[in-house]
Amino acid sequence: NIDWEQYYKNENHYLLPLPTYPYEYKDHWIDGDPYSIISRSSSSNFHCRSNENINIYVPSWKKVTLCNYLPQFYDDLCVLIFLDKFNLGKELSQYFERLGVNVIMVDIANEFTQNDNRTFAINPQISLDYEKLFFKLKEKNLVPTCIYHFWNLDNDSELNFESIKSTLYKGYYSLLNIAKAVGAIGITNKIRIISTTSNHFEVIGDENIQPLQAALIGPVLTIPHEYENISCQNFDINISSMDKEVVLDYLFRACMSKIEDQTLA
Repeated sequence: NIDWEQYYKNENHYLLPLPTYPYEYKDHWIDGDPYSIISRSSSSNFHCRSNENINIYVPSWKKVTLCNYLPQFYDDLCVLIFLDKFNLGKELSQYFERLGVNVIMVDIANEFTQNDNRTFAINPQISLDYEKLFFKLKEKNLVPTCIYHFWNLDNDSELNFESIKSTLYKGYYSLLNIAKAVGAIGITNKIRIISTTSNHFEVIGDENIQPLQAALIGPVLTIPHEYENISCQNFDINISSMDKEVVLDYLFRACMSKIEDQTLA
């Protein structure tokens, strides 16, 4: 027997109220002999039959058509791009600049720096840098309506402590810090965040899947529930075999698309 009062005599504890609803005890038994069910399942291929109680489906991708160019939207458009080492961000910026759209670019550095009114650098591991960035943008009336986040493309495919840490800061935490900064600065206008991954999903079957990038999908799915003025989408790109012009065209049109799917490839 343990004397809990004596064990915790030097500590302060508080009562935690628990929900008052009752716990319902219900049995959910499998009909039939479970061993025979397992043996039958392992000896035959799963397939779907309309007359069976349990149907098993394999998820698949569906094709969607992005919008055509909509010039009437360009006047109100302001684009913020987090640059990548493959220059997708810089080349995409040229698409918008040719149309006279305000484009702000953000690179990675050890500390917050502002090179000019359109070029910044921040440290992904310092959340305050994101607030400084959005404060400057709001001050200059350059609050973005669309944010392209390419930092997750720069990650190393090796699984080690440093690569995991870098991936989380440039992906998962970066999206969270963007959303938190928008809320902290008091920005209420509509913002669309378009993040990118490389080989996170299996689309045609020959991808070299990168599990490190999976964490990015969490903020993509949850941020819109916490911040009603922010919508998120993730584009999965096969960097090794992509047609850059096609990818840039899709990313360009995604900014003005009305498609609400949060995962595209």
